[in-house]
Amino acid sequence: MDPVIDTASELRSLRKTDPAGALVLADESLRRWPDEVEIRNAVSWIYLDCIFSTISSTTEDAEIHRCLALLNVMASWTPSGAYSTSDATAQCAVTVAKSLNGCGRAAQALDALDLLRPEDITDKPSKKFASLRSRWYVERTRSLELLRRWEELIACCDDAFTNSTIGRHSVEKVRLRIEKAKVQFDEA
Repeated sequence: MDPVIDTASELRSLRKTDPAGALVLADESLRRWPDEVEIRNAVSWIYLDCIFSTISSTTEDAEIHRCLALLNVMASWTPSGAYSTSDATAQCAVTVAKSLNGCGRAAQALDALDLLRPEDITDKPSKKFASLRSRWYVERTRSLELLRRWEELIACCDDAFTNSTIGRHSVEKVRLRIEKAKVQFDEA
């Protein structure tokens, strides 16, 4: 019996049945095995749940900043170039950005997205969703549009078309944004 593997398994189980207990065990496990990848992976999914719950239920800046700090910790655990569709950090960053953009907090959405480099995120779509990289570009372009940062938006759209197998639905969103940005940029 391996205590690290057993604890990671218990964390995954508690995440579904007792989120508060999972969070307590997550903190204890990180103190005991701070560098164990199995523990970090299991804890990342627990943190993801906490972040989603908080982001979707608060408008308080302090709470959102705590969530972004927790996301930053998660990002520090994942080596560069290692974000797959099953990675909690990348899923969390993209979903948090989408939620923040939806409630008018585009600058904070960019903070979440800036924790990842698009070239480090998988470009392989899942059966149900566009690739994480494609979703990253959609949310980044949305943030830049909301912030009216037209020149950056144009560059990001160009980058998306060059460096991502962006899905059909996402292509339309990005194309509309780049056209709007070019008009706005030309007027400025």
